[in-house]
Amino acid sequence: MRYLFQIYPALSVASGAAVAFAVQRYPRLLRIFVILAAVGATIMVVVARKGSKPANSTRDAVAVTRQIKPDEHVWITNRTQYGRRKQPSVAKTLGFYAAPLVRACKADCVGQATPGSIVVARADEAEGVAEGLNGSIEYSNKTLALVRIPGSGGGR
Repeated sequence: MRYLFQIYPALSVASGAAVAFAVQRYPRLLRIFVILAAVGATIMVVVARKGSKPANSTRDAVAVTRQIKPDEHVWITNRTQYGRRKQPSVAKTLGFYAAPLVRACKADCVGQATPGSIVVARADEAEGVAEGLNGSIEYSNKTLALVRIPGSGGGR
């Protein structure tokens, strides 16, 4: 759908012209179009209300970004970056809401993440990441965890 976004203005003009032509030819259609538009708008309002809550993984990712300070050096594990088929990727949410630059690791960040930085990992892999980096889990929720690597710096 995002590729069609650029032709929406042209489609709306064409739709308006088609409705105007149809109403000129058949004046009774105007009432039908108004009723259908009102019913469609009502349905959209009801459906939009029910689907307005973000997914659990998105909520968890936003909660994690609130824990990260703007001057932190942040890494994300490969599984956090790309997710799995049954677990949606949260890397886009982290990248959008996190204040600092978020860097991705090739695997579990061992040998890549710098001392004093934070690693964002999936909750089910956080203990292994913390153990591999000699770090500690600073924050965790159902989807994600923050692993703090001891040391100073964390240079980029």
